[in-house]
Amino acid sequence: MGELNEFGSKSENLAINSELLALAKNHIQQKRAVLIADKNGQVIKIPDKKYWEKRMNNYEQMLLDWAKNPYNPTSGNEGFAFELFLTEVLRSIISGEQVVSPTPAFFDFCQQSELLPSADIMIGKAGKNGTEIITPEILIATGFKKDSRQTKNTWNNLLGAPILNILCNGNYSFNGKNTIFLFGISKNPKEYIQQQAKNFRDPFINTLKNNNLLDAVKLVP
Repeated sequence: MGELNEFGSKSENLAINSELLALAKNHIQQKRAVLIADKNGQVIKIPDKKYWEKRMNNYEQMLLDWAKNPYNPTSGNEGFAFELFLTEVLRSIISGEQVVSPTPAFFDFCQQSELLPSADIMIGKAGKNGTEIITPEILIATGFKKDSRQTKNTWNNLLGAPILNILCNGNYSFNGKNTIFLFGISKNPKEYIQQQAKNFRDPFINTLKNNNLLDAVKLVP
């Protein structure tokens, strides 16, 4: 008989939610495949894998572990789950004129000075060259705890794009661990995302207005 977790739910012998796992796998695939262009339209050269591949492999394993068993999160993987969740929420409110994507692994994890500061999600314009190349117009750095990232928004000079910081327990209608737990155990995670997107829209618009960025984002009417 399984032990109760902190939410009072039993975690043994639960079937893996195939829809949630598919969302996680698609997110990982995009993070490995997507490319970015700088403010002049030049595609950013991918640094040697030795600078970022190990961290990406760890990210992949932790996100998949969470998707397979969200009842028993381990240290760190709830933050990666929030990144997945927020990417999907943003896709629900951003119009088809722009794309929402995780940032490339080499950009997120490399830490080379010319690429910094990094971010987790990007909103921008996609090229049509076969391989997906995105020119970011806004970058988003996610965080799970209030002290996990600085709250002051920053700027990436190479990409010519602002970086907004969005925390899971910040002022965006999200309720920290509970939001991610409910996302993870939902029988229909896409439906849960749609519900949360409705609550997220107005606070996000206010953030864009406060940072003079409302014209940079094309929202669904």
